[in-house]
Amino acid sequence: MKDSITLYSSPTCPKCRMLKMELGKHNIEYNELHDTEALAAKGFNSLPILEVNGNFLTMPEAVKWLKEQE
Repeated sequence: MKDSITLYSSPTCPKCRMLKMELGKHNIEYNELHDTEALAAKGFNSLPILEVNGNFLTMPEAVKWLKEQE
């Protein structure tokens, strides 16, 4: 089964750009949303947030998850 992946990001966020590069290196397909209001409604106040199959990962958690995909 294919993972459902959404990246909540901002075009001006350096960490977001880094995470997008890492996702690309791993050939991981994802949807990208810039809706920070939706993210704030879910209780998050920093970017990027990677949602994998309904689980929300902060930047350090996302990096760890990516390493597990190798």
